Amino acid sequence: RNGLEVLQELRRNRVVAPAIMVTAYGTREVEEAAAALGIKELVAKPFELSRFLEAVKKTLASDQGRQVIHALVADQGLLSEEIFLKFSQVASVSRVVSLGEARRELSSSKINAVFIDELFPDRGELVALLAATFPGLPAVLMQSGKGRVAGFRHTIRKPLRVEAMRHLLKELP
Repeated sequence: RNGLEVLQELRRNRVVAPAIMVTAYGTREVEEAAAALGIKELVAKPFELSRFLEAVKKTLASDQGRQVIHALVADQGLLSEEIFLKFSQVASVSRVVSLGEARRELSSSKINAVFIDELFPDRGELVALLAATFPGLPAVLMQSGKGRVAGFRHTIRKPLRVEAMRHLLKELP
């Protein structure tokens, strides 16, 4: 497998880690695929060691002090793999499709943000659970339309965009 395939598999498994891509194939297509997986530094072969070290320093500097977000995503099982790849660029993600799974995940993991799809069948019950048991835990509604929904101080519009997710995560307590 190539590096993009390995990184894509890591992102699919919700592994969030900074990455630098070293490639002999610096085509626009490869650059776009790398960017979609969260790679900010791409080093073309052959390269000078100083260029590689510069990329390492920039990558480490951009990630220093970054709080790792452990997000719980509650959806009805219909969100695409593409959306989870986007989430994996900004957070470590656990996905649940039922209220029971959400309860188990919330009690066993260090979750610091909950994203709930507007079509999640137990949305009201999950919001009530969060308010009663985890009052400081931010809940974000993922919705297609505009407007406020009771129980949510934060919303994000679908289709999800990585920059919008990064911006929202910076605003969360």
